[in-house]
Amino acid sequence: MSKLTKEQKGWVIFDCANSAYYLIINSTIFPALFQHMVPDGSLAFGVHVKSSEAMFQLALGISYVIIVFLSPILSGIADYSNRKKFFMKLFTFIGSGACFTLYLFDETHIELGVIAAAIAMIGFSGSIVFYNAFLPEIAKPEEQDRISARGFATGYFGSSILLILIVLASTFYKELGFDEKIEVFSIGFIAVGLWWLGFSQYTFKHLPAEESIKISYGAVIKNGFKETKKVWKQIKEQEVLYKFIFTYFFISMGLQTLVLIAPLFALENLGVDSSQLIVVALIIQVAGIIGAMFFAWLSKKKGNFNTLFIPLIIFVFICLSVVFVVNSTLFYVVGICLGFAMAGAQSLARSTYSKILPETHDHASFFSFYDIAEKIATALGMLMAALVSFIGNSRSSILLLSIIFTIAIFLLARTKKAAKLHGAKI
Repeated sequence: MSKLTKEQKGWVIFDCANSAYYLIINSTIFPALFQHMVPDGSLAFGVHVKSSEAMFQLALGISYVIIVFLSPILSGIADYSNRKKFFMKLFTFIGSGACFTLYLFDETHIELGVIAAAIAMIGFSGSIVFYNAFLPEIAKPEEQDRISARGFATGYFGSSILLILIVLASTFYKELGFDEKIEVFSIGFIAVGLWWLGFSQYTFKHLPAEESIKISYGAVIKNGFKETKKVWKQIKEQEVLYKFIFTYFFISMGLQTLVLIAPLFALENLGVDSSQLIVVALIIQVAGIIGAMFFAWLSKKKGNFNTLFIPLIIFVFICLSVVFVVNSTLFYVVGICLGFAMAGAQSLARSTYSKILPETHDHASFFSFYDIAEKIATALGMLMAALVSFIGNSRSSILLLSIIFTIAIFLLARTKKAAKLHGAKI
């Protein structure tokens, strides 16, 4: 395996930087604290919330809607001013700053916790637009599967280290001078912000330098939406890319929604406690490292489209299994399968999209559209899950996700057929 260049190492390390937010705040510690501090029926934003799980889903769904509207503006500014790195920094500061704010979250500051979590998600999502846009600039097409997978694997590994440190600190909280374990978790939010901010500095140092161009921001904001429309027109002119973006839409709707609702679902429906949730999260991380590298290797032999079918089929079985799970033991097996398949699906989707892009210098605009598709899909998935939770139960929403993944499999088959007709070897 060839060594990475400094630019590629810098790009990969950013996954380590921001994945700590996703693991600790989205998937483990914050959901567990949220369930503890915001039981069903709590008063928040002036109303008594019937379901804390649904409120959490709704807050994240709204944050995704916000980033959908921001993405065209940001990509327009980035492409016209050539300032991708600047906006990566900006959203990193926003996201890490929101993590610091979560230190203040408790029973008396529910609204602050919800808002800070939503802003952290906006910071994470905003930075990813520009991060992904660097991939075709720092790697050749034949390298992109491997480097994309290396990024996800590094993110899984790095974020796991921080989570383990926080768990160890919470185990020995008395020896460390804390009165309650919950104080350690609050400090953990600050640790996430520092981790995100600290490791990203290596990325900013080594990513390609950019010479910014003086622009009229008013005009560029307006042109950002025009650029998105222009990208959509270009996508529609290329059958493989057009069909793949629809496939990715349904993959994202299913996968991102599943990952986001799984922690609270497990806590409230499967008898999983916060300690078990953390263990499962670490299992998912280890399985993710293996999955990312395995699917990158397999894609070289079988092609991206053929390989991508495998994680999608696994997701269908995961959803159907979770619907009928009645104890926490099987949830560990589900966690292994989820981590293994999730890493493969995310890594392959990103590198496949990068490979089938037309010749262009507007990578930020194309990856902004990719991100918009993901965020619209996720927002729709989260809002649907929240609605189902309000009027029915969480198991019904998981069953719905199995249908969404089945649709994604059908669409991927159509995309593969189009690629074969056009002679695309992917």
